[in-house]
Amino acid sequence: MKRRLNLKNLVITVVLISVVYTLVNQQITMHRIKNDINNAKAETKKLNKENSKLEEDLEMSQSDAYIETMAREKGNLVKKDEIPVIEKNNNKN
Repeated sequence: MKRRLNLKNLVITVVLISVVYTLVNQQITMHRIKNDINNAKAETKKLNKENSKLEEDLEMSQSDAYIETMAREKGNLVKKDEIPVIEKNNNKN
């Protein structure tokens, strides 16, 4: 009878340890998943902000004023009847 009782206690102990292990493992997994979700939300927010900025830049770059400014700055272009001003660089490197 005593041997049966010890075996029964052993089985109950093993089952309880298994249940506790499973619960702890699930909690760890849930915590990791929540962190992944929060990181993904933060990344999404960052990318949406960057996307909005790029859309604004694209819209602005298609305006006539921007195109004219870039032509003047990068292409050294002038309008008809304008006199270009060329700066002399006195820096000796």
